[in-house]
Amino acid sequence: MPLAPILSSSASSSIWSAGEGGLGGGIGAGAFFLYSQELLDSDVINATNIGPLIAIIAVGVCVAIPPTGPTPVPCGVPKTGFMIESMVTATAKNIGQILRGQEPGHEGTWNAFCLADFGTKGVAFVAQPQIPPRNVNWSSHGRWVHTAKVAFEKYFMAKVKRGKSETFYEKAALNAMGIEKLKAVRKS
Repeated sequence: MPLAPILSSSASSSIWSAGEGGLGGGIGAGAFFLYSQELLDSDVINATNIGPLIAIIAVGVCVAIPPTGPTPVPCGVPKTGFMIESMVTATAKNIGQILRGQEPGHEGTWNAFCLADFGTKGVAFVAQPQIPPRNVNWSSHGRWVHTAKVAFEKYFMAKVKRGKSETFYEKAALNAMGIEKLKAVRKS
């Protein structure tokens, strides 16, 4: 099966790269584990048929966003962990639909949400979508970002230990801020 139907339409024209960093690999590996366990538990696949799941890492994490214009050095547009999680979630859900004989219809939002910690201070930003023109462009800095980052890291590790990819509270908080992980499902 070609990979193009698994990807969102904008990602399918992207450049393939060797990876986008340790954070992306960690998020991708976590998403891979959690979604593969979900598919195993629901009897969509069995333990001897995990080949399609490898595509969650290969497609969702290793797809680079092409530059928006010419650059002196060939490079892609950097991604936040949230964007990678959005791409991996769309990819995983599309693979699940394909395995169930359905047409894939999930697409990542390309929204960026980041808490960048710099010791005792940091910068937080939201960009929707990451590549201009944007509907939302917000940033703030200060000690509160460091505190928020530490709290998020504790929350993230706790949810991974429980085997949850997205909790009700996380989804509610993101929705309250107007940040979506996936676009509305396309109907064919």
